[in-house]
Amino acid sequence: MKKVSVIVPCYQLKQMWLERLFHSLEKQTIGFRELEIIFVVDASPDDTFSRLKIYEETYSENILLINCEEKAGPGGARSLGIQYASGEYVAFLDQDDWVEPCMYEHLYEKAKAYDCDVVESYATRDYEYRYHEGEPKRTGKQDSFVILDTPKQRKEYFASERPEIRQYWAKLYRREFLLENGIDFPQGVRYDDNYFKGMVFYHAKRIYVLEEYCYHWVVNNESISMKNDMTAHLDRMTVELLKLQEYERRKLLSVYREEMEYIFLEQFFGNTFNTICTRNGNVPLEVLNYMREKTMQYFPDYEKNPYIISRKPVWAMGEWIENALLAICQWCGGEVKVPQEILEKIAPLSFLDLLKTELTQEELDWYCVVYIMLSRLPQEWAGLDLYTKVD
Repeated sequence: MKKVSVIVPCYQLKQMWLERLFHSLEKQTIGFRELEIIFVVDASPDDTFSRLKIYEETYSENILLINCEEKAGPGGARSLGIQYASGEYVAFLDQDDWVEPCMYEHLYEKAKAYDCDVVESYATRDYEYRYHEGEPKRTGKQDSFVILDTPKQRKEYFASERPEIRQYWAKLYRREFLLENGIDFPQGVRYDDNYFKGMVFYHAKRIYVLEEYCYHWVVNNESISMKNDMTAHLDRMTVELLKLQEYERRKLLSVYREEMEYIFLEQFFGNTFNTICTRNGNVPLEVLNYMREKTMQYFPDYEKNPYIISRKPVWAMGEWIENALLAICQWCGGEVKVPQEILEKIAPLSFLDLLKTELTQEELDWYCVVYIMLSRLPQEWAGLDLYTKVD
């Protein structure tokens, strides 16, 4: 049995990406012979399959090539990879990314030493094509090992302001853990990793956090997450609803309602609004109304959520817009002319207030103008106090 199965979904794979990715795997200090690399070609219309076929024939002991004749999306491709994986642990690697040479050795050592379901590390963002070999940088924190045997322990871990779980890539998952709990990725939607990460968090009992930057996430402007694709970004909401339905089916929602409510608002509303607003320039009113409808359907008392109350600044990004407008005008050296009646309505609205306030499209558009301008303020304005109204 191989120690690690590395699953790589492939679609219109560029040769430069393939060479860098494969080189980073071939150089793994755990030993290339200990890796099972599963390339899943997701009905790619180009020569991706034929090029990978050469790799499979050359490295037949280490590479398994799967060809999907019908497009399943990255999530469907990853789930198929899990079904075929035979390694003790499973890892995921995106086709345009790469990993530090010691990544799988370091993660595997911790996984075995602590009998982990999941071992986490960190990812860096690369904005240019590069590759290097060396020891990964540390975060400056001490590694940690967490046991989550009870709902009380899991709630305390969540309350310590840990996310559900960080990016799905920079990790190892015990294969039997995924199979025993039926954890995979939804098919045919984008942001499928949010579903996977949620399921992992509420089932993993032994987690080790390695404070090293082992994974390189290459920021690709051609990727789905970076494009202005409204349909793709709306999939984020679809995924959050799928999560809730599955949590309910697994009888988890009643146990972790407050935690799931907080993440739902963060992902379904907060992240979706931010992505659409900053990519599209505005948010269609029907989208905001849909957010409001679904939020009230599942979590009508969200304002009482203790995590939302205690972490209010996270949700106050739009609070006291009049103050923000004054700051922006000063920075721009000009004047932002918002109609007075609109200014009076949107000025007191915090970010979460959008979910309980009826707005016209014009009012929402002005809110988005300020939201976008705030997101683009220079670094020296980062500490600007926008939470106290100026008389």
